[in-house]
Amino acid sequence: MKIKQRSKKFCRIFVILIILISMFGVNVMADEEKNELEIELSEAKIQSVMSDDEKNIPELEVVKFDETNIIESGYKQIFEKGLQVSNGSNDRILVRVELDVEEDVDAVLGVNYEEEYIEYLPFNYDKENTKLSLTAENGTVIIPLSYSEEIEGISQSNLVKSMEVEADNEFNFNIISNYNGIVNIDISSLYVSGNYYYKIYNDDDLVKDNTSLTNQTIQEKLYKRGVYRFEIYKKNSFWFDTKLWEQEVYVEPNPLSENIKNKLDEVANEYAPILTMTEEEVYRPIKLYDILDNPNYEIALNTKEGTEKLALPVLRDYMRYNGYSKALLEGHWGLGTVSDSLKDLPISMYETQVYYTYMEIEDGYIINYHFFYNFDPKTALGSVSAHNMDREQLSITFDKTTFEPEYIYYPQHLLTSKMELRSDSGDIVNNIMTNSSSELKSSWTGYVKLHFDDAKLNNLVIDDTHLIIAIAEGGHAPFPLSAMYKYGLFDEPAGITGNDINSESFFVPKELYDKKPDSSEFTTENIYNLSLLPIDEIVSGDSVVEDINLLAFSGYWVDLVGLNNEKFPPFIDIMRNPEGYISESIKEESHTFTFENIPDSIIARNNEIKGYLDDNLIKY
Repeated sequence: MKIKQRSKKFCRIFVILIILISMFGVNVMADEEKNELEIELSEAKIQSVMSDDEKNIPELEVVKFDETNIIESGYKQIFEKGLQVSNGSNDRILVRVELDVEEDVDAVLGVNYEEEYIEYLPFNYDKENTKLSLTAENGTVIIPLSYSEEIEGISQSNLVKSMEVEADNEFNFNIISNYNGIVNIDISSLYVSGNYYYKIYNDDDLVKDNTSLTNQTIQEKLYKRGVYRFEIYKKNSFWFDTKLWEQEVYVEPNPLSENIKNKLDEVANEYAPILTMTEEEVYRPIKLYDILDNPNYEIALNTKEGTEKLALPVLRDYMRYNGYSKALLEGHWGLGTVSDSLKDLPISMYETQVYYTYMEIEDGYIINYHFFYNFDPKTALGSVSAHNMDREQLSITFDKTTFEPEYIYYPQHLLTSKMELRSDSGDIVNNIMTNSSSELKSSWTGYVKLHFDDAKLNNLVIDDTHLIIAIAEGGHAPFPLSAMYKYGLFDEPAGITGNDINSESFFVPKELYDKKPDSSEFTTENIYNLSLLPIDEIVSGDSVVEDINLLAFSGYWVDLVGLNNEKFPPFIDIMRNPEGYISESIKEESHTFTFENIPDSIIARNNEIKGYLDDNLIKY
């Protein structure tokens, strides 16, 4: 009897021990799973920075997040903690974040504790490689979300609707009119019911705060030229408000008179540059509309509802009504790859196109020549940095009274790019003059300027007006001389670098081509068309899409790996801050291109190019 009792007692103890062990094991496994998730979160990295400020790049930190009541019904957190983007300041810096997430990501919530709002962030989830990439701003806590399995019968479209944004709606932000500083915007698809308000920033300066919305239209009179960011919020009765939308709009309150515009149109045509390209270059600038014309090609667009692949004509129409500031045309679905590539777009079926814009500054005018390419193979850096969409420009300043040219500005890639001219044998050339030193240097940063008279004296101008520019192979940046350059650690040939000079290396403005001698080797294959982009009146447009309508899209056109993603005009440095650009105060040093120490072989080659162009374009 005692033996049986002891046996029962032992069995009970054994069962309890088994239960405790199993519970402990479950807890251990849960802790291990949680730790794995936290490790997964902590291994997130900043893939690129949408800022030229390299000194204040935000860092990522795993932080506690337990305010589950701000998560939309139908979603659940994938991680127990959040990922904070912060550099310790309130500066607006956008970063591209990448992290590994095993569970499907259906939305990404951004929580800004400082300004007390939540926002659904544009993102891409690569399910095959379990990679989540998204655009977030400094001060945001990132919360990846998935659909909750606890709620049955709820569809994705219903969840999207609960965020007040529908991916397929074409009119989230319709710029109806934009002239003389008066901007009219239709937001009917965002404005549903409830308490709404908006804010306006001029770059990072708050211009209007918490302005109530009483209908579906925003009308504002703005008094300073520049880029304005409109942020639209829905007031929540509890916890944080929801930022529904943010979009940049370029505004010109004081457009030039028609007489001045007509004069600048004449000057823009008179000084239109001649493009010189290497024999290996396969791309040329084409119309922005044409880049997005072919229905056989798709590009993926990051939106707040995830990434959607759209045929080019569909994308073309969608972008002009949905220019979300953090949106990104997705080119990379894994490091170093470009799926959905426009690399093989049949550009031979399209005309070569160069655009121009003009701006007034205190002492004169700027004429910008813009070049849009469907693909940038980035020859200097290899395919790892290849990307869809490329925008380059060349700028010339003119005297306000005489309209005579003064300086040429050659921008190279990014504002932080380090460039050098090299001899044919690869030696460093010290030919750059700076404000801080009388000693010539070899490198410059971002862009370099050259006085127009120096360009004429050194055989870089045709017919006293048309500047000869050397286009970088693959990267397409404009340079003063046909030569070999150094971009960081990589060689970058520009213009004609060999001894063979023939018509295939040139694109010339039609107006100049029409005056050529009968003996010219040039044909219509050498022509580019020159067109004005009236940036002082960018609108979304109606049923007929024009190039200018596409520039209502204020997101990121250029998707780079490991570098700054880039926007298109008018959201570029020289248009955001023309005075700062021309004075070079937006960078640490001023750089002037001189012809001192230029090797004889480079001088001789460029003189031969000038002679060839004279023979084929100028009637004597």
